[in-house]
Amino acid sequence: MSRQPRERVFTLSPVEAWPAEHDEKDDDDERRELLTGLLVKTVSAPLIRERHVKLARRLLARGADPNPLKASGYGSPLHAAARARGPFALDLVEALLAGGAAPNARTAPGAGHKTPLMVAIEALSLRPSRFPALAVVRALLRGGARIDRICGSEDVEMRMWRIERLRPEVCEEQNWIACRDTFDCIRAAGSWKAFVRRPHVDLFVLRALVVRDRATTRDAGLRRLVTLPNPVLWRVLNYWRATS
Repeated sequence: MSRQPRERVFTLSPVEAWPAEHDEKDDDDERRELLTGLLVKTVSAPLIRERHVKLARRLLARGADPNPLKASGYGSPLHAAARARGPFALDLVEALLAGGAAPNARTAPGAGHKTPLMVAIEALSLRPSRFPALAVVRALLRGGARIDRICGSEDVEMRMWRIERLRPEVCEEQNWIACRDTFDCIRAAGSWKAFVRRPHVDLFVLRALVVRDRATTRDAGLRRLVTLPNPVLWRVLNYWRATS
């Protein structure tokens, strides 16, 4: 009976144990290079767990570069996180974006000249039933990922069409359909920000109609919401993420 290879364990201890006086003695460039190397290894773990996310955050806080392109051309740490497996893959993507990772960085031309969004879409096509894969796509969009030129000169619609030609079965998967619908809505709205704001705009249109007795709603909560004064309504909407 063959043994399964053991997962390599990453811990916070090497970073947490790094004394402050050691930081001051080390050359800044050398220290940054070391921290960046640890970050690359951390995001490349075969299965992302909570400890990897904590370590990535600590490394970024200590000065690791979130945007180093590996000589092999496989991309930045965000590319690796976009294709990552594990229950905390989404948290890793969000940690890198919060730490300054470039959402539209590209792999080398020999590796497809892909953005992290393209890598995430490929991951979703391979694991379409997994919700985190779709959540990673949306996290990248929130972080500023563009839907044009995601792979060379091709936009997201063309790349998804190519994937569907190769794997027609993905067209029946709910997460894949939701992903395509999201891109269609973004394209129609003009941008991610406009897409996210659209429900807010629709609510203000409804409010204007209700005030003029040209519309009504049976939803008690919505009825209270649309009758709020403008400043109060704006404050409420500031806490409402209409699209996740």
